[in-house]
Formats: sequence, structure tokens, C-alpha cells
Amino acid sequence: MRTEFNSELEKTNLEVHVDMDRQRYSFLSEKVETLDENIDATRIELVEFRKEHSIKMTANHIEIQAIINTMREENVASVHGTHKLFVGAAATIIAGLLSTIVVLLVAFL
Repeated sequence: MRTEFNSELEKTNLEVHVDMDRQRYSFLSEKVETLDENIDATRIELVEFRKEHSIKMTANHIEIQAIINTMREENVASVHGTHKLFVGAAATIIAGLLSTIVVLLVAFL
């Protein structure tokens, strides 16, 4: 009801209308300033959050890269060892076949 009274009074009296507008704009200005402060605070927190977590992510990335490099080195060493094993086995088989051929040749000649 008070709003209706103010509204009717504003329609008839320019000074009241101007005073009411001044109050409204003052209230809106305070709200905008509060919002602006909140947005600035949130932006600052976000920047700090990004800085803090980017350092952690960089540290984690370096640690993960070191683990991957270690795994690669172990894999290369394992493959190298497997290759040596196959070459040794093949050489043993070939030596056995050659010695069998030599024994057969000596036996038949």
C-alpha cells in the first residue's frame, strides 16, 4: 500500500519523483558496486587458483614424464635382452645342426 501511495505521489509531485529516483539509483549503485567487488574478488581467487594448480600440474607432468622415461628404458633393456637370448638360441641350434652335418659327412665318407 505504501508503494501505491508513493507511486501516486510521484505522479503528482516532481520533487518526490526526483527524490525517489535518487534513492533508487543510490540503491542500484550500491548493488552494482557490491557486484563489482564480488566479481573482482572471484577473479583474483581464480587467478590464484590457476597459479597454484598450474605449478602442481607442472610438477605432476614432470614426475609422470620421468616415470614414462624409466619405463621406456626398462622396456628397451628387456627387448635388448630378449634379442640376445634369441640370437644365442639360434646360434646354438645352428651349431648343433652344423655339428650333426659334419658327423654325418664324416660317417659317410
